[in-house]
Amino acid sequence: MTDFVFETNPPEAVTNFLRNKELLPTIGYRDLAAQEHAFAFTVARSTGFDILGDIRGALVTALEEGKTFAQFQAELEPLLARKGWTGFTLGGDGVSGENDLIELGTPRRLRTIFDANMRSARAAGAWERTQRNKAFLPYLIYTLGPSEEHRPHHADKEGLILPVDHPFWRVWYFPNGWGCKCGARAISAREAQRLGGVSDEPDVPDVQVRNRETGEIRTVPQGVDPEWASNPGLERQDNLRRTLFARQSVTRPDLTETMVRVGFADLRSRPFMQSFLRGELTDDPRVSLPVAVLPERFRDLAGHEGTVIGWTGRSAARHNPSVEINYPDAKEWDLLQLLIDQGTGWIQTGPTGKRWINFILYHEGRWLHATLTSLPKRAELWLNTFKRRSPDPARPPRPSQTHRRGPGERFDIGEG
Repeated sequence: MTDFVFETNPPEAVTNFLRNKELLPTIGYRDLAAQEHAFAFTVARSTGFDILGDIRGALVTALEEGKTFAQFQAELEPLLARKGWTGFTLGGDGVSGENDLIELGTPRRLRTIFDANMRSARAAGAWERTQRNKAFLPYLIYTLGPSEEHRPHHADKEGLILPVDHPFWRVWYFPNGWGCKCGARAISAREAQRLGGVSDEPDVPDVQVRNRETGEIRTVPQGVDPEWASNPGLERQDNLRRTLFARQSVTRPDLTETMVRVGFADLRSRPFMQSFLRGELTDDPRVSLPVAVLPERFRDLAGHEGTVIGWTGRSAARHNPSVEINYPDAKEWDLLQLLIDQGTGWIQTGPTGKRWINFILYHEGRWLHATLTSLPKRAELWLNTFKRRSPDPARPPRPSQTHRRGPGERFDIGEG
């Protein structure tokens, strides 16, 4: 089998698709709906083995450095073996209650993991490029890959030409199944006309399939494997839009905390957001963008249901790293969510109910410190300050170094 590789240094949209996913251990790959795989990085039978970060890191490195599957396998297998994720084990299917022989980190599984993630990352990057260029390449044409044999429903779609934003591409955008090598090429209106014009509305019947691990019945387009019945790049694009306008709450059914976290990570990688975080775009306090999410276990500290943490243009301008060396630069803002997730701290409450929540964390040789302002009456959370502090692990930031306003009582937040 020919190795599937990228050239060195692929577009950021490709690597960010994998890098920004939330790690989610599962029993089976089918535990998640197809759309959820755009946000969660999971490997079947990974629960209890602490391997997801290792596998994702190896995949991102393979993408960035253009490594072959053989290189990926040789570097990852020893680490997985040390953690016991190798060979076969006994496990149930979640429905029958019976135990079966289940593959863990076998060469066949690693090949599947490598190919599936490389292809989905490539598809996400291609979709972003398609959206960026659709003004002059407004159509997509369905193409078959180099496989010796093609699925009948995939072969039927060869040469299908439809507008980039046609609903067909919400599901029938490559890859459309395990081992599928189909593609979709962006073309101009002139080329579409030369190839016979825009196709008639495609007939895409649905079928019902049973998840043999959970027993759940799902409806998917005929010819598409259930786990691939989505467009990963479009899912992330839509999620970024929802996240950008999330305002305070993520309790919407179409915007889970996992989706918001991935959305923030995608948002921070955009050039306009990096300029905003550096304080270069505006100092207008009326302009704000979301920068982090308050974990569910800390909701009581905020005093309301708000979860999205905002950052104003005025605060961004005031925290420009060129003004003070202790302010983080745009690339370090990923540490803010890490600080909130894993830090300890304290909280103060003012006489009007306003709250200041402080998080501290010693990370890579320096203390990090962030202060959030919580406004219970308006259900809002705002980042007040985010700084590097002392490099001395024995000298953590203390309440006396923070914005002490009002006579409120301080509490320890505890381990995250």
